[in-house]
Amino acid sequence: MNQFDIPHLRQAQIDAYHRKAERLRAQALRDGIAMLGRAVMRLVASLRLAPRRQPAR
Repeated sequence: MNQFDIPHLRQAQIDAYHRKAERLRAQALRDGIAMLGRAVMRLVASLRLAPRRQPAR
């Protein structure tokens, strides 16, 4: 290994970290969307089960 190999190795490591970060961001986005979807489904279900109120006269 000579002195010119080190920057190349460093860049390869940075690229690997960037790929891992991108995977983690994508997973977090998928998890967040799934959590939001479940919350909306619970809200819709609770609205359907809520007793219908008659408007006050």
